[in-house]
Amino acid sequence: ALFVFFLYGMIYSRQIRSAVSIAPAAAAKRHISLCGCVHHFILVVSLFDRQYRLKKEGFPMKFDLNCSCLDGLVLIDRGFIKELNNELNYDLLCSFEILLDHKGTSELICDFPDEDWGVVWARESAPIQAFCNQGKMIVWLLDGVKTECVFEKDDTITDSDKWLSVPTGSLLAVTAGEFLQCLFYPELEMEELFTITIPAGWYAIKNNGIEEIKYCMGNPFVTAFHNIQGL
Repeated sequence: ALFVFFLYGMIYSRQIRSAVSIAPAAAAKRHISLCGCVHHFILVVSLFDRQYRLKKEGFPMKFDLNCSCLDGLVLIDRGFIKELNNELNYDLLCSFEILLDHKGTSELICDFPDEDWGVVWARESAPIQAFCNQGKMIVWLLDGVKTECVFEKDDTITDSDKWLSVPTGSLLAVTAGEFLQCLFYPELEMEELFTITIPAGWYAIKNNGIEEIKYCMGNPFVTAFHNIQGL
């Protein structure tokens, strides 16, 4: 009887130790599984939200604009960036740089001594103006602007002189200074304001100041575009 009692005691002790050793592992496993589920859920919700925002027709794109001096806002289809990012088009980037200094307040004026800056600006910025006025890019020239903006669809636009070609359907918005810096130094990561996916085609662009920018798909009804505007 004493031996049987001793045997039962050993079995009971082993069961207790087993339960104690298994409990923390099981709890840890449940914790890891729960964390994984939560992380997966967050990723799915974020992806769904991004896709919904990009694909929903007419969804307003709100963004914060913070421009330094000699800066601006750029709208461009990603397909045209390679035309500015080509080493053979370095002069086009220099033209863009001069475009941003429309008042002649930077050190760029030292490259053109004894010349009127208005004449220099018109001449040297002509290549990038031609690029823009082919419908490849829109630039709003801004100095020290910090504001909230919205980019939204408006099918009622009938009188715009700004038209943008969007052949790939991937439209990028970025500050002009950031864009130019990343074109000069392609190894830098560009800080975009937003990228929106829209159907490929031509778009009329109309703005109320810089705070409200609207777009409408259609065929250009003007022969000359004015895709550069100082504000």
